[in-house]
Formats: sequence, structure tokens, C-alpha cells
Amino acid sequence: MTGQKFGFNRKLQGGVAALVLAMMVGAAPLPAMAQMPDYAYYYHQANAYFGKGELTKAIEMYEKALPLAEGESLPVAQNNLAAIYMRRGNYMLSDQKQPGNALSDYRRAYYLLEYAWPEGMDRSTQQEANRKIARENMQIGYSNLNINTQDKNWHLEAARRLRAEGKFQEAVVEYARVHELDTGNTDVLKALGDLFNVLNRPEKSKKYYGMASENLGPRADDELLVRLANSQNKAGEVDNAVASLNKALELNPNNHDALKQLEDIWVRDLRFNPNSVLGHANLASVYQKKKMYVEALREYNAAEHLASRDPKVTLDVKKLIRLNMGTLYQEQGNHEMAIKAYDTVLQIDPGHKLATYYKATLLRDTGRVNEAIAQYNRLLSLDPDSEDAHGDLLKLIQRQPSQAQVIAGLKDYAGRYPSNALVQSKVGEEFHALKMYDEAISYYLKALAVKPDMAAAHANLGAAYAAKDSPMQALEHFRKAQALDPNNETVKKLSEETELAVGGEAYRKAVELQQQGDNEGAVRQYEEALKIAANDSPELRASYGVALQSLNRIPEAIAQYQKAIAAAPDNGDFQYYLATAYHQQNKLGDAELAYQKALRSASISDEARGQSEEAVKSIHEAQASEVLTQVVTAYEAKNHVQALSLVDKALKLDPGNAMAYYYQALVYTDQNKVQQSIDSYNRVIQNDPSFKDAYFGLGVALDKKQDKSAAKSAFQKFLELSNGQDDDFVKYARERANAL
Repeated sequence: MTGQKFGFNRKLQGGVAALVLAMMVGAAPLPAMAQMPDYAYYYHQANAYFGKGELTKAIEMYEKALPLAEGESLPVAQNNLAAIYMRRGNYMLSDQKQPGNALSDYRRAYYLLEYAWPEGMDRSTQQEANRKIARENMQIGYSNLNINTQDKNWHLEAARRLRAEGKFQEAVVEYARVHELDTGNTDVLKALGDLFNVLNRPEKSKKYYGMASENLGPRADDELLVRLANSQNKAGEVDNAVASLNKALELNPNNHDALKQLEDIWVRDLRFNPNSVLGHANLASVYQKKKMYVEALREYNAAEHLASRDPKVTLDVKKLIRLNMGTLYQEQGNHEMAIKAYDTVLQIDPGHKLATYYKATLLRDTGRVNEAIAQYNRLLSLDPDSEDAHGDLLKLIQRQPSQAQVIAGLKDYAGRYPSNALVQSKVGEEFHALKMYDEAISYYLKALAVKPDMAAAHANLGAAYAAKDSPMQALEHFRKAQALDPNNETVKKLSEETELAVGGEAYRKAVELQQQGDNEGAVRQYEEALKIAANDSPELRASYGVALQSLNRIPEAIAQYQKAIAAAPDNGDFQYYLATAYHQQNKLGDAELAYQKALRSASISDEARGQSEEAVKSIHEAQASEVLTQVVTAYEAKNHVQALSLVDKALKLDPGNAMAYYYQALVYTDQNKVQQSIDSYNRVIQNDPSFKDAYFGLGVALDKKQDKSAAKSAFQKFLELSNGQDDDFVKYARERANAL
């Protein structure tokens, strides 16, 4: 901590002394001690202590003066008190080396000049300058304690600690800093509202409770609205307080604090205006909610009596009082008086919706079903979209004594409101519950004809189709419902389950058609199954590939096999399928590689293993045959070295290839390598005992080696295989055999 770090290096703008002099001009004499101290007394005492440098005592006096300040005196007192806090903070920091106490004083100064500044009052040039200095001092205080002013969590913890310690002004400053860093934190706004409420600053608490309520929107809870109403009431905004309390009671009719506040508001109103019709009526409503029926009836009667004597009271107010009296009688179980109250309103205003509705509910609750149905139908002619009326009417129809009457009632109800999508959908739900799926589907479709974007009707229609074992139609409507209501987890689950069912059915049909030899039909079913991502599997892809390959759609089949292998790389059968497709394209290298992978797999079927082994052998034979063509060309060109090299290549591919050994023997014969040629001819015969020309070549080589017996045998075998032919080779062999 250094002097440079502290940096309070300029005089406070509009310092306390200057302000005190301004206020002293023409001031009244100090009151006698026997009198009750007032603002001026504490103010003068504070200035006197300040003049002596006794900052703490000066602060104590200003703290006492502040609650007594009014009008223009209030900002002056707050400014001066803030200036003294800053002066003491400077002293704590630079002289006492107590940065924590300094920060505490800076917070209080900033609270007075920023957050507690009187609503609607502008700051003078001097007061605005002091506000900026207070903020700078706050930054200096944080810096001396190595506090990161961007650390939201630090400020939040500091705010909570200061609040718990009863340092409410300082807690306000820290919570306000958190709010600057996180404007959406509703808990912080509530905390600021609570603190200003404790500090008896209703204008401020109202502001922060209001901001919290706006942040939450429809999610605002009843307790927050009650706190807001309390602040509004203290701030003199009684109408706003009543509105907030009524909202709180809509969320929680049993909120006792809300009821108590409303009761206090209307009792106070009647104390100043005992002939207030609305005051008596509203107090009666509060008593009714508190189930204080005797008191409620007394206040309703008073309101009705006063309304009858006051020509300025509107007919609407009189009807509302009478209507509320009806609800009170209904709650008490006095049905006769309730009916009379409702009928009184309806005689004056036959189209009164609430009176019609309340009378319908009373008839319903007293078991007068047919009368209640008629009353609800009357209400729906006035308000076709009343969900409460529709719901109650459906329940009454369900209470009919027989299923036939229920069905008739439902059809009559739906017929009355053909253009009401909600009615058609609800009737569909009732038939759905009765497991009358065709009727349910019919009414769901009627609802959707009126309102195509009705998510619930689509979902229920999907469920009805699913119950009728029509999964494709069910899936269509589940998907539409999901698109209209993407956050509905139930619809999402139903859609997924139906997708699996649809895909599974398509897969089953595809396999069945494939087994019947209808590969074109199988391909169509596989494609239907693959339209649903949830059904995609390596097995389905492989089966689809087999069907495509059967139709000679080889590239498409290969693509499906590759997808199956990507998902299940260790499946030997999938590798085998891929190999056969390459083999069919005569891509022997790719085919052999796939066959070899199949053979290395532990999961290959016995049939696929055997077929793969045969296929690899066949490929090698074909490859060896291609090499032999090159051997012949090299041999005929007398390129013996190349011919022997190619023979070796052919034999590596096909170790039992008799033709390869034959050309090997021919080359050795040309090179006069008698014994090597004999060995090669023997290998030819070993792999192909019917190879006639090999016996002739072997006889010649053995004859040259003077192995007469073996040579004669070879020539005789050649003659035997020649089967009566008579060419030069046969004549030579016969002559040598006879000679030998």
C-alpha cells in the first residue's frame, strides 16, 4: 500500500465546509436542549464536530439528521455525509493503514451518492463530482486489498457476508456490483429489494422488486409480488399494490400476506372514506377469500346499500356486487340465495357471462345435470371459446346414465360447434377413451380441418391410428405434433417408438420378399425402413446390399456393404458380401483383399468361410492364368530368364499349376539342363497325370540321360494318352519305345 496507490489527490468538489457555510446563512438558532432535536440541531452539531476534525462524531450526527431531512435538505445532507465518509476513509487508508475500514467508508459514501440518491432529484455540479470521486475511491479501496472488481463471485460473497453482519448499505453496493456484472440474476435483484426495504427506501425497493418481476415474467412467484406490493404501498402507489396483490393471489389463493395487505389497504381506505362502495366491496372480497363469510356478507350488504343511494355508481358495479354475493352464498352452500343472486344479474343483463357460468356450476354441483347442460350451452352461445365451460360440459355429458346417452350427448355437443376445433378434438378424446377409434379419428380430423396446427389433435390422432395398427399414419401425425410442439417429451417418445415399429415392419417385409425372390420389392421396403434413422443398422444395410446385388446394381450394393462394415468392422460375413460384389465386377485385387479380411474374422459363418476360401483359390488361378500368358510370350521370344521369373510368379499364385511347371521344363530343356527339366516334367505329371505332352518331354529328357527303362515307360504313357493319334511326335515316341 503506497501513497500513489491511494491517489485521493484532489480536493473534494463542493467540500463540506463550503456547503455548511451556504446552509448556515439565515439559519434558525439552535433549539433548546429540552426541545425535541430536529434536523437543524443534528445538522449544526455535525458541522461543529467536522470543524473540530472529529469525523466519527460528525458522521453520527449526520446519520441522525438524515432521516429528518426533507426537500432540498435531503441531497445536501447525503452529499455532506458521503464527503465525511470519504474523508475518514482517506484517513484510515493513508494514516491508519487499515484498507478494510477504508473500503467500508468508501462503500457507504458511494451508497449515499449513487444508490440511495432521492428518486427524481438531480445532482448539482458539486454533488455529481463527488459521486465520481466516490466511485474512484471505491476502485482504490478494492485495489489496496487486491480485489478483482470483475470477480462476480467475490462481490456476491462479500454482499452476503455484509448483509448477515447488518451492514446493509455496504451490502447494497456489493449486490449492485454483481448486478452490473450479471443483469439477469433475479436473486440479486430480490436481495437489493429486501435491503432497501430494511433501509426504509420504498421507492428503491419497489424499483428492484419490479426489475426482478420483469426478469421472471410469467414465472414470477407470489411471494415476490407480495414484496413488490408492500413497497408500492409504502411508496403511495396503492392501485399498483392492489394489482400486484391480486396477481399474487391468482398464483396462490392461500397467500396470507397478500390477503392481509389487501385487508389493511381497504380497511384504511374505509377509515378515510366510510361511504366508499368499492372499498366495502373489495374488503368483502378479501373476507370471502379468507372464508370470513359473516364479515364478507356484511361488507357486500354495505356496498349494495351505499350503491343504491349513490346515483354515480354504475350498473356494472352493482351487478358485480350482486354476482360476488352469489358466489359467497354458493360457497356457504346456500344454493337458493345464490340462484336468486345470479338470476337478479341475468334479469338485468341476460348476456352476462360470469353470472351464466356461476349459475351453471351451481346447477352442476347440485346434481341438476340437464339444467346445467342447458346453462352451459347458453354460456357457450355467448362465449364459444370458454375452455372452462367446454370442460365442465364434457364432464356432465360423461355423467349420463348409459353409454348410449353419453355417445348421443357427445355427437350433439360436437354438432353444435362444428367450427370449434377444440370441441371436435375433445369429443375425439372422449371416443378415444371409449376405444371407439374410428369415431375418435373422425373428430380429430374435423378438428384439424378447422385448425391444422393443433399439436394435441395431431398427437391424439397418431395415438388412435397406432391403436388401429396403422403405424405409418400414426407416424405421420406424431411427426407433425412434434414439429408443432418440439418440447413435448411424451410426443417425442411416441414418435420414436412408432418410427421403430414402422421401420421394423418395413425390414420384416423386405426380408420376406427377399426370401421369396422379389428383390425389387425387397429394395423398396429396405428404402422405406431406412427413411427412419432409428432403424438404421449394419444388418439392414448388408441385407439391402444383397438385394441390390441380386438386381445387378453392384456399385449401390458395394456402397451399402461399406456402410455396414463401417458400423461393424469385425463382421466377416459383411466382408464376404463386399468381396463377392468386387468379384462380380472382376476387380480381383479388391475382391481378394475383402475375402482375406473375411477369413481373418472370428465372426464369419461357416458357409461364408468355405465360399471365401474357394473364391480366393479361384482368383489365384485366374491370376496365374494371366501370368502364364506372359510366360508363353517370353518363352516364344526365347527370353528364358523372364519366362522362368514369370513361372515363379504363377506358381506363387497357384502352387499346383501343371502348365507353369511344363513351361519351366521347356525352358530347362532349351538350356540343356536335363535333370532340372526331368524334375519339372515330373511336377507337371504329379499335378496333372493326364498331361500327355509332359510324358513326351520327360521321355526325351530321360532318353538323353541314358535312363532307357524310365524313358521307355514315359514314351509308352505318352502313346497310351495319344489315343491312336499318328503325328510326328507319336511316330518318334513309338520308334524310341521299340528301340529302347
